[in-house]
Amino acid sequence: MKDLITASDLKEFSERFRADKANLVAMNAVTSKGVQASAREFSAVRSDLHEYSVNLDQRGITWQKTSGRCWMFAGFNVLRAKIIKDLNLDNFTFSANYLTFYDKLEKANYFLEGILENPDEPTNGRLMSTILRSGTGDGGEWEMFVNLVRKYGVVPAKNQPETVSTDNSRQMPKLVGEKLREYARDLRRQMKDGKTASELRAQKDEMLNTIYRMYAICYGEPVKTFDFQVRTKDGRFISDKGITPVEFFNKYVNVDFSKYISLVAGSTAGAETKKYQFKYNGDVVEGIPVSYVSATVSDLKNCAIAQLKDGKPIWFGCDVSERSWRAGGIMDDKLYDYESLFGTEFNMSRADRFAYGQAHMSHAMTLKGVDLDENDTPSKWRVENTWGPDVGEKGMFLMTDGWFDKYCYQVVVERKYVPASILKVWDTMEPIMLDPWTPHI
Repeated sequence: MKDLITASDLKEFSERFRADKANLVAMNAVTSKGVQASAREFSAVRSDLHEYSVNLDQRGITWQKTSGRCWMFAGFNVLRAKIIKDLNLDNFTFSANYLTFYDKLEKANYFLEGILENPDEPTNGRLMSTILRSGTGDGGEWEMFVNLVRKYGVVPAKNQPETVSTDNSRQMPKLVGEKLREYARDLRRQMKDGKTASELRAQKDEMLNTIYRMYAICYGEPVKTFDFQVRTKDGRFISDKGITPVEFFNKYVNVDFSKYISLVAGSTAGAETKKYQFKYNGDVVEGIPVSYVSATVSDLKNCAIAQLKDGKPIWFGCDVSERSWRAGGIMDDKLYDYESLFGTEFNMSRADRFAYGQAHMSHAMTLKGVDLDENDTPSKWRVENTWGPDVGEKGMFLMTDGWFDKYCYQVVVERKYVPASILKVWDTMEPIMLDPWTPHI
């Protein structure tokens, strides 16, 4: 028999709440100022200083506006640092609009391919339900960024600036998602009616033509060629007219993505090192799949420190929603004393957080520095965020090492900074295939 909440229970709850005056003080504070402001530890704010022993050069802050393209902007920040250094520029930014257009188009194609590949899956089954929810949302992974850049190249921001629809992506994914689910219904009905593969492919091409039109109206068509003109800090003028985005990447950016490896310390942190790959989690059909090697948190830190010492920024993924202060630009696991405020402990382990759905990879950013002691032990990390210059320290965030331990899940680093034992797994192990609904670490 189910045990219900009774009037007697409510009376007891209220009496016990009011018997402790600390609860009344907390209630007055939180109802007036909110949870975070009431729980924020002044001592933590005072000690979290934006000073680092290893500090990479910083030239401006990018801003993803009201969109979920952090993974793309973080990828651009890795490339941006290289082109600024190589060409000796004051600053440089890439066009997120240009790559976003192709990201959306490729995701639409990826979605429709998933529908065509699974004609016998029930619509309300777990796989089809997951595919139908995916649509063309803003989210992405490092490998998705790599796939897009390899196929379409990159463009300077001034050659294809943002639009209202790219700055604020709330409406377009909803509309395109509705259209794609309509197409999913049509394709599944036609497959059931015995349409041939060629007939279905012809239908899919027409569907993609409509999706292209919708995005072109909102984003503008992506440039095919453009004029690259810039003046270096020493006064040299570079002018390269009529260059294509792929030519521009190969000539002026020229990053070898095959050198990079994704290390993840999530639910498998501390377990045997293995290689994993996700099903139905991608953008470019012919691109590289989303893959990673499980590692320890110490592995992530050691590889990141080695790469930062060489002056190279690092793409990383974390759960920025946990114990962070946006305005102050601080991510500190000791920043809020929720325990004292609410009179209860929060004590889930890293593994428990994943097992019970608390842990999420909610944001990607770029590591740009670290503060090390005489033994190379980190105390805090310098983070380049993509929320514009008006938050944090002119857009830069501070991440304590304790916060890294709890909420940093992924780093993408060059092979030469990775231990040989992990490289061997990455290079030789057949990946363990994960279902698309598996927690993303």
